[in-house]
Amino acid sequence: MAMYFNTNILLLVFLAITGILFSGNNNNMVVGDDCQGDMQGLVAQCAMYVQKGMPKMNPSQQCGSVIQKADMPCVCQHVTEDVEKIIDMEKVIFVARYCGRAVAPGTTCGSYTVPSPPPIA
Repeated sequence: MAMYFNTNILLLVFLAITGILFSGNNNNMVVGDDCQGDMQGLVAQCAMYVQKGMPKMNPSQQCGSVIQKADMPCVCQHVTEDVEKIIDMEKVIFVARYCGRAVAPGTTCGSYTVPSPPPIA
């Protein structure tokens, strides 16, 4: 029963993100033609790792594969306030770093500025 509930929530979040990303309303338009494919793949494979209200966890290999191919600076340029209501930008940066595609410190991703990584102890 719990698995069915979690699957429904994940599907709802996926549909909400997709609706925001690909809305015909210019106020919500997030994706330029240059990184639309990246956004579609990221939503499909990585949404569960970056959504708000979910525990922080290491992403799947499929998510990592999409991140490896994504133009992260392009993706960051197209994040809107509506997207930030659904996804946790700190998790986005964590997932990108985990997958070997760290976003440079100081980069603006939506309204979030990427901090320097914590020092290694």
